[in-house]
Order: sequence, then C-alpha cells, then structure tokens
Amino acid sequence: MTILGKGIFIYTLLMLSWLPESVAQTPPKSSEAEQTLERALQRWNQWDTAHIQFKYTYRESIARSREYQGEVYFHKEIYHLIMADFEEIFDGNQIYRISHEDEEVTILSRDSITKYQEGGVLSVPQALMQFLDKKKYKLKMDLKQKTPQGTVQYIKILPKDPNTQTVFFLLGILSKSQKLYLVYQKKKNNSQISVRIQKIQTNLKTLDQKIFQTEHESINDYYMNDID
Repeated sequence: MTILGKGIFIYTLLMLSWLPESVAQTPPKSSEAEQTLERALQRWNQWDTAHIQFKYTYRESIARSREYQGEVYFHKEIYHLIMADFEEIFDGNQIYRISHEDEEVTILSRDSITKYQEGGVLSVPQALMQFLDKKKYKLKMDLKQKTPQGTVQYIKILPKDPNTQTVFFLLGILSKSQKLYLVYQKKKNNSQISVRIQKIQTNLKTLDQKIFQTEHESINDYYMNDID
C-alpha cells in the first residue's frame, strides 16, 4: 500500500478532534440522525487527551482483505497515529506521514490536505462537520446492533455528488455513552474500509509530549516529500 493509501482511513478517528464546540450545538429542525451525530461530536469535544486502540480492515473482495491493529494519541488537536509500518503525526501546522517500508516522509500542510484526499471525505479531518451539510449529504437512521459494549446506533450517510467514489458511509455510535464505535465506507469499486474502536482512554493524567515530536534519528535518512 502507498503512504496515501495507508493514510486514508486515519481521519475516521481524528476528524472528531478538530471540530469546534459550536458544531455540537443542535440546530433547529435537525433530523434524528443529525441530532445523534451532533451528540457524538459534543461528547468528543469534552476530551482534552485520549488514547484510542482500533482495528482497521480493508476489504478488496470477499476473498481478499487485510487487517491491522493500530493506536492513536491525542492532545487537543495534535496527534500521533501508529499502525504497522506507518505513522502519522500532526503538530498543529503540518501533517507528517511516515512510511518505514518506503523510507519516506510525506509532509502536508493543514490547508492543503484536501487536495490529496483519496476516495472521499474520510481522508479529511473536517469530515463529520461536512456530513452535516445538507447540500452534500443525506443522513438517515440505520439499523441498531447489540454488542458487548452496548447498543450501537448506525447512521447512514449518502453523498449527493454523483462523481464521488463513495457509495455510502456508516457511523456506529454507542447509544448510552455517545462514543464512536465504528466507521465504515463502501466504495463504487466494491472495496470496503472499516475502523472499529476497541478501547478508548480519555483525559489521561500523564502523556509524554515527546510522542508528538517529528524529529527522530530513525527517519533522518528517509526521503522527504514536501507536497507544499
């Protein structure tokens, strides 16, 4: 997988952390699906720091799929994600996508990230905010599922743009805690991406800030690909 291919899914976890608190306010005449999504946004905005462990699955077909375990650390809007031989760090200004397999670091500014997205809004951090744009997306309540973590309410999100590569998204939100449980994307080429959150620790008492640093001896000899 290319560095951008590996990076596409991560904002399914990160996009929540970049949204202002005002987004979580319920507007007049919101649909039930919009209100459910807004409550989840409000929940995430309460956390100053977080450590999230997740399972990422990319399915090309019924017979071909890949699974990875990953984790991501947050402090307000900055983060460090680790998965297999891929890392991504956002320091508040730039995004560093580190591929240890390719020995390459791709650097993107926060403003230019939308130019290099793959396959739709899952690759930009403002995704959930965009989902509330009625001109671009249609939201509706979908099925409920009982899990060991509790009842999950799914929201189906349908893009209105006929040129998008995405057929639909599903967001699974735990009904009791309003925490994000799963994000699922179905594409027109029949490939599927899902991120299932396995464990969340929030408002951590100790979090070493060195984890968000981008200068490491281990990548000094890597090729630096500065997109901007």
